[in-house]
Amino acid sequence: MKLSIHPEICGKWPRGEAFPYTGWTNIEVDSVADAFRLITEEGYVSSCFLDESGLRGAMHFRSRQLFMVDIDSGMTIPELFDNLFYESFACGFYATPSWTPELHKFRILFQKETPIESGADASKLMRALNREFGGDPVCKDPTRIFYGTPDCEIKELRADVFLPDSIVQALINEINEYDESQMQIASTQEYTEMTDEQKSHIVKLLSSLNLRYSGMYDTWRNIGWGLKAGGFRVEDFVYITSQISSSKTASDARAVWKSGDGTITMGSVIYLLRQHYDDEQIFMSKTREELTLARLQEKLYKKYKGNTYGKEVIN
Repeated sequence: MKLSIHPEICGKWPRGEAFPYTGWTNIEVDSVADAFRLITEEGYVSSCFLDESGLRGAMHFRSRQLFMVDIDSGMTIPELFDNLFYESFACGFYATPSWTPELHKFRILFQKETPIESGADASKLMRALNREFGGDPVCKDPTRIFYGTPDCEIKELRADVFLPDSIVQALINEINEYDESQMQIASTQEYTEMTDEQKSHIVKLLSSLNLRYSGMYDTWRNIGWGLKAGGFRVEDFVYITSQISSSKTASDARAVWKSGDGTITMGSVIYLLRQHYDDEQIFMSKTREELTLARLQEKLYKKYKGNTYGKEVIN
C-alpha cells in the first residue's frame, strides 16, 4: 500500500502555527496494518501517494488506496458497529484526539482492492463514502490529509476486509448520476445580470478552486461555457484557467469559449461553487468573517440550549 506521511506532524497540528506544506514523504507499507500503526500509534498525519516534489496538492496526486470518513457528530461508535456497510466493507476505525464519551469523533477506514489513480474518481469515492455515513462533506479533496492519533486506545483494525472494486464503481456511478441530474437542473436556472463587482468576486472564487487533477476537463469546459452564458468576458475564463489548470493554455480557453452554444448556463457555475461555498459567500450577502461569526454564534446558542449567554459571550 502506497501513501504519504509528514514526518514533522504527529497528532493534530497546533492551531495558529504555520502549517508545513512541504516535506511530504511517500512510503510503501506491506499491509494496512503497518499504515494503521503509523497513524494510531506514532500518530502521523497521512495523505494519498504523491509525486516526488514533497508538496501536497491536487496537481501532485498520484494514487490513493486508503480512504477515510471523518465523523464529528451524528453517530456513536456502538452505532458504527451496527452499521451494515461498516461491517461489510470497512477495515476499521480510530478515535480522534478530540473524542469524548459525550461526543464521539472518529475516522472510518477503507482499503480499496486496488489503488485509484484518477484524482477525479478518488474525490467521487470520498464523496460517496461521506454520504453513506453522514461524514464531513468538506473531505473530498483527493489529497485530503487525515491527522493521526498518537497512542490511540479506542480503535479497531480488520486488516482482511477490503472495499471491492465493484462496490467502488457502483458508488462512483451514483455520484456521476447525481451530478448529472443536478447539472441538468442547474442549467435550466436563470440568474439576473451580475454587477461588475459580483463578476469579479465569482472569478476570484473560481480561481481559488482546487481542480488541478486528472479527469476535470468537463468541469473546466463547463465553467467556460457557463461564464459565457452569464455575460462574463473571455479574459475572465483565460485568467481562471491559468489559476486552476497546469495543462490548459490561453488558446485552449479561448477555443472552449468559442464553442459554447448556450446549452450550459451560469446555473452550472453556481452549482459548482455551491460544492465549495455557501450562497452567502457566492452572492456576497455576507463576508467570510461575518459567516464565521454567525456560525460561532449558532454553535454557542445550541450549546447553551437557547441561553442568550452563548451570543453575548462573543458580542
